[in-house]
Amino acid sequence: GVFLILSEVKPQAGCWILLVWAGIHPFLYAQQRNLEFLLESVTIIGGLLILLSSERSVLRERARLQLPGGEGAAAAREQKAAAAEESGRLLLVGRVALSAV
Repeated sequence: GVFLILSEVKPQAGCWILLVWAGIHPFLYAQQRNLEFLLESVTIIGGLLILLSSERSVLRERARLQLPGGEGAAAAREQKAAAAEESGRLLLVGRVALSAV
């Protein structure tokens, strides 16, 4: 996951891999009753959600710059609005989770 993010090969896939790991590793190490450990994991998940939101915004901006103008403007606006809403939700959840500790 870290390699995918740092090498910029597939940063979104790297974020998802690390999100899954951060979510399950307290249970793999039998630390589900350790509140501090769980909150640290939630904080890490929050940071990864913020990173995922940023990577999605970068990808969306690159796609926008490559699109020819004129065709499908209404559909593009709807798609952009939906993507902005999703990005906003990811940021909100990430920021709340980041402040868990």
